[in-house]
Amino acid sequence: MSAIKVASRNGVKPFRDGSVSIDTVVARLKVGSLARRVSTFLRRRIGNEIRLLQTTASSLNPRARELVLRADKARDDADVAAQSHDTLEIARAITQLRSADSLLAIAEREDRAWLGPLIDRGWVALTIANLQSGAPRDSAFGSAMGHAARALGRNTRNAGALELRGTVFYSQAALLPLADTKFDDYLGRAAQDLEAALRVDSALASAWGTLSRVHVARGHVADAEQAARTALARDAYVKDAPSILQTLFGATLMRDSLAASWTWCERGSTDYPRDPRFVQCRLTLLAEDGSRKPDPKLAWALVGEANRLDPQSRAQAVGRPWFPIYRDMLGAVVSARAGDIDSARAVARRARLAVANDSTLGVDLKYEEALLSLVMGDRQRTLNSRCCANTSRLAPHWRDLSRSIRAGARYGPTRLLPRFFLRDATGPWAQIPSSLIEIESLNRRGTTLRQ
Repeated sequence: MSAIKVASRNGVKPFRDGSVSIDTVVARLKVGSLARRVSTFLRRRIGNEIRLLQTTASSLNPRARELVLRADKARDDADVAAQSHDTLEIARAITQLRSADSLLAIAEREDRAWLGPLIDRGWVALTIANLQSGAPRDSAFGSAMGHAARALGRNTRNAGALELRGTVFYSQAALLPLADTKFDDYLGRAAQDLEAALRVDSALASAWGTLSRVHVARGHVADAEQAARTALARDAYVKDAPSILQTLFGATLMRDSLAASWTWCERGSTDYPRDPRFVQCRLTLLAEDGSRKPDPKLAWALVGEANRLDPQSRAQAVGRPWFPIYRDMLGAVVSARAGDIDSARAVARRARLAVANDSTLGVDLKYEEALLSLVMGDRQRTLNSRCCANTSRLAPHWRDLSRSIRAGARYGPTRLLPRFFLRDATGPWAQIPSSLIEIESLNRRGTTLRQ
């Protein structure tokens, strides 16, 4: 933490009579960031204490309670290890989570009437899925869904179990290479479960947060922002604040409110400076916000910082190998905006080499190259990109579409666009689902999307 500045006696004298609001004091003394950090720390500590009290009150079996508390400790340790950029630490986090699952399995047998350990096992499995890729991820998703199904088999209106299943559906849609029909189906099921959970318990901040991300993925931007604001207001112990702030950033970016996007992004980067998402959102805005003078020096510093916090090895390990390349391409866009076309093209060439043997990443890169070409003023190259084949009407609206992509509807930043623009379609707007029209950044401009 940076050095704390102590206000002088005369500096605080105007506030001694108590007639000035606390917000005014915070603003004038410029202690908002520090105050919020201290508040966040204290609220999290209080939340942990309340969690312990709730656990001890949920079961009459002391052995089961002890096992759940030990599992909670293992999960907390795993959370810390998972934040590391070291792949060995991520492996250690997965080992700790499996130990937590073993403890919860014993607790489940000790008190068979208590749904808590069973639901917690589902959350543990989901966390493991988020830290892996490929077959191990698929297996962990299956375990999480199985625990949710067992819990709902015993109580169909249990809010925690409904939230768990809805979150698993959303995570699968976000992380797995699903066909469009299954992608839509999973998002629909996620929304149904999360809304059902909130009808039972409207105070579930994490359910509101996940529901907001479901709305983003479905293109329901206004609903996403409203749900995220509700989540932030109800997240008394700031457990899910980083994800909620990220969703607010994405939703406001999708509706083309860049001032609001900057607000949420900067709040996240102030409160969570080691979270690469809030380094990346600043980089995104430097590339997207044409009202600001391009700053390549800052952009490439942010690329370096994000890659330090989330290096290629870590991104690959957790199933998000595209992110480091994506960040480089954003840096290239900023360089191009500043007139350094040669550097931007050199970055694009390196990116093409990096994805040469990966067809999925190659498709993702096509979209970023199209945007870069557009920024460089090469309209024809944009239209000739494979992603834009036969879409001569796309170029005027590419920047609007790019904002919807960068909002992060899927963990792979451009993974949403192929759902809307079928690359092998025979006509410029062939078979585009109506959900594209729900992207508000296009609606605001009154664009008619018809073949």
